[in-house]
Amino acid sequence: MADVSVPPLTTRACARYLGFSANWIRTAIDAGIVVGDSRVRLEAETVTVGRRRQHRIHLDKFIEFLRAINWKRLPDWELARGE
Repeated sequence: MADVSVPPLTTRACARYLGFSANWIRTAIDAGIVVGDSRVRLEAETVTVGRRRQHRIHLDKFIEFLRAINWKRLPDWELARGE
């Protein structure tokens, strides 16, 4: 469950953490990433302002996505919450 004290992550922040492009993150949100025989999507809220789309990625969903793609280095949940 998302903690309201942790602001949503941006596509750029997620991309920087993974060492990938923001476009790769947007693809993971929109179409998903193929892992083995399945497709894994990064869950995000999408807000449209005018013609611009902004994705808000909650830390818990980002961690779920990383686990689903077998990423070994996970963000520190307590550090992100400021504990």
